[in-house]
Amino acid sequence: MTKQLPDIDVIVNPQPDLHAWRTLPRELEAAGFHGVVCPDNPWSADPFQLMAIAASVTTSLHVGTHVLAAPLRDPAEVADQTRSLAALSGSRFGLGLGTGLPMIHEFAQRAGRPSMDGRASRSWIAASAQAVRSTELPAPVSITVAAGGPKSLAVAAEVADEVALAIRPTATTDDVTHLVQAANSVALEHDRRITFVVNPIGVGERLVGLHNNGPSVAELRTAGAFALLPERTEDIATTLASWRADFGIARIVVSEEIGDELAEVLSLDR
Repeated sequence: MTKQLPDIDVIVNPQPDLHAWRTLPRELEAAGFHGVVCPDNPWSADPFQLMAIAASVTTSLHVGTHVLAAPLRDPAEVADQTRSLAALSGSRFGLGLGTGLPMIHEFAQRAGRPSMDGRASRSWIAASAQAVRSTELPAPVSITVAAGGPKSLAVAAEVADEVALAIRPTATTDDVTHLVQAANSVALEHDRRITFVVNPIGVGERLVGLHNNGPSVAELRTAGAFALLPERTEDIATTLASWRADFGIARIVVSEEIGDELAEVLSLDR
């Protein structure tokens, strides 16, 4: 296969299963995936600890957060943990930041952490990125910021290396084009160049669990849903290559549920 695909990471539910975190990263590395990432929430295992385990049992697999949630951590803590993981992983760690889901903000408030509105969450992202870049690291760490609205997109384009596009399931090619153009415009104002990350919502006739309660596959196809991948392996590869060439989508983050289909895409290049 001569098409240049985006890097493909697998997002894994951060459960404290030591056996899984010793075996799954090895399996992903053997299958040819670029990396493994996990989200950040207050009711699961700590993503930094899980990424340290994943890095310790692999040699080339990248590890990262997708994404740390604003109300749960201080910027200084983020910078210190990033420094540690960058060293422990041999510079294979990537930092993902986000404003956090409403339920996480509610949990943080019940736990006594300061309330954070949208502005405060965006300020936390900027402060965390600055803290990381002000820290002496063994090598530069790529920073990804999840953003969808115009204000968060502007912050992401100003401070991130990658922007993870937070798009609704029915988002079309025109919607993604608009977001990419808006982010690139802000980045150019700051003399910066950014790339993009997308999380596919399904493959063929199968949606990942998170989207099973929304529009059906048929409705999404009719709407022209950008993030719904085709069925055939070769068509998936063609679609992903076009995402990279046309939109600057240099990485995708896929659910474990569709990992097998994406592994088949990677096998085309062997």
